[in-house]
Amino acid sequence: MTDISYEEFAEQHGLTLSWSATDSNPDMVDQNWKADHYIVTISGGAGLPTSLYFSKGKGNHGAAPTIEEVLESLAMNARSVKNTDGFKEWAEELGLNSDSIRELESYDAGVRVMRDLERTIGEAAMEQLLWNTTDAYSIAQERGEEDEEQDEDVSPRV
Repeated sequence: MTDISYEEFAEQHGLTLSWSATDSNPDMVDQNWKADHYIVTISGGAGLPTSLYFSKGKGNHGAAPTIEEVLESLAMNARSVKNTDGFKEWAEELGLNSDSIRELESYDAGVRVMRDLERTIGEAAMEQLLWNTTDAYSIAQERGEEDEEQDEDVSPRV
């Protein structure tokens, strides 16, 4: 199966995103990370909507989360859980302390979010999200498409 972008995935499965700002994200390991926090709800797909915490670094200047950003983050987190055999291996793979209660809570939150998302989009869509999606820039590179705007931004300045 050919990879599709997160945007194409959302369109293909009729997924939409709503959000509201919140003060913190209790699922984060590093509570000191300077970020904007949101409660996002993904709707559409095969089941009931799912709501979860989502955070973006302050460098995004308060820009609202997009369905593409949320799906990419969820896919990366879910892959890290699926590719390991439990918390201890997950923590070791990520260079985290496997004796930390806080990191265990973060792992458990990742497992919960993955399961909730699968209930929303369905098992087949979840597999597609995990193993057959990528960001739009990588898709364009794969297809040999040039992003003229990006080329301008990285061209040498004289």
